[in-house]
Amino acid sequence: MQWVSKDREIRKLNGILEKRKEEKTVRRLWRSCFQDPIKYEDFYFKNVYEDNTVYILKEKENTVIRQNCEKEKSENLLGMLHLNPYFCKVQGVEQRLHYIVGVATTKEVRRQGVMRNLLYKALDDMYKAGEAFTYLMPADERYYSSFGFVSVSFKDTWTISIGEEQLSYQYAEDIIYVRYQELEDYFGADTEVIFSNIDRWLAANYSGFATHNREYFDLLKQEKECENGEVIFCFEQAIGLENLLGFFAYGREEEKAFVEQNIILETAKWNVSGCEENLYVLAKRKKIQEIIRGYFVSGFMENNRAQERTRVPVQIEGSVTYPYMVRVVDVNKFLKLFADCFLEFAENEIRLYVEDCFMNQSDSGIYMFSREHDEVNVQKEEINKHGYDIKMTVSELAQFVFHEKGKKVFWAELV
Repeated sequence: MQWVSKDREIRKLNGILEKRKEEKTVRRLWRSCFQDPIKYEDFYFKNVYEDNTVYILKEKENTVIRQNCEKEKSENLLGMLHLNPYFCKVQGVEQRLHYIVGVATTKEVRRQGVMRNLLYKALDDMYKAGEAFTYLMPADERYYSSFGFVSVSFKDTWTISIGEEQLSYQYAEDIIYVRYQELEDYFGADTEVIFSNIDRWLAANYSGFATHNREYFDLLKQEKECENGEVIFCFEQAIGLENLLGFFAYGREEEKAFVEQNIILETAKWNVSGCEENLYVLAKRKKIQEIIRGYFVSGFMENNRAQERTRVPVQIEGSVTYPYMVRVVDVNKFLKLFADCFLEFAENEIRLYVEDCFMNQSDSGIYMFSREHDEVNVQKEEINKHGYDIKMTVSELAQFVFHEKGKKVFWAELV
């Protein structure tokens, strides 16, 4: 439920002109809360901010009381929340979902319900837009769990070091590295096939992921460039569609490199899918590290010529998974997307009651399931005639789908 006091208001910034008018104070709050490098901040507000939906919570101008009356009226910004749109595939269905970023509150009004009100407004608007769920990467899970968000993946990192004595070693000699901006030179229109192959691999391994199309990679490239890094595609033995191994993206700070996204496909040469799960994870991680290490001690292709990298000692930090949280927005749509998780409910005629204690409307209520051939159908009961068998909160519903039923999602570090 939303409790905005009468001397405060939430504004939804949709148009570019509105966003540019508020950019100065939005940037000021962003800078005070996140301390991003100026290059990254500039990248965000130049390339991402305009496409986002931005919510700001302000004191109404006629109620602002300040010691320094010379301050601009626009400095009554108390909090903000940004919705970053991504085209995703969930259970094979294309979805336009929003990634919540930039949730911030001025220090003076923290613990006064500012974040609660912004979240409520954003979730309500996403529900009205027909979105099944939303997601975010929390600074602290405790901030969001009380609002119905559930952790669906956890941060899993690795570190490798390349010292002076290792720079002369040869790693992954059969791997060829191509920068993203060079792909077009090699593949022309077939570059789109590379993106499709990556999405096909993601679809085979994950129930939900952001679509890796040209727009996605263009933005990822710009993000990494402002972090002194690049997006690198890897090929085995020769540059060709059939030799694609995957890609990784990294940023760099002095002698440290941060690999913030990597998708390395499985090839016949090192496929370990028949191993036990723990051995498989270890083998795949080792191969990923070998491929990435090779880039930093060898070089990349440019204009059909091998370009040698400047060989300096470097510490490489990488993440396998990130700590994302999911929040069900529309119960009905969410259940239909993940209907295959409720086969047992259909076979045993189990009636499910889903409750949302935070939002007034999220299509919570009683749901029935039926089976038709290999599909599970979901139907909401408009009038409660027969009670229910199982009750879940929206948090428990997300936990059931992503934990008990093992539905995996892939959202790497995103802007």
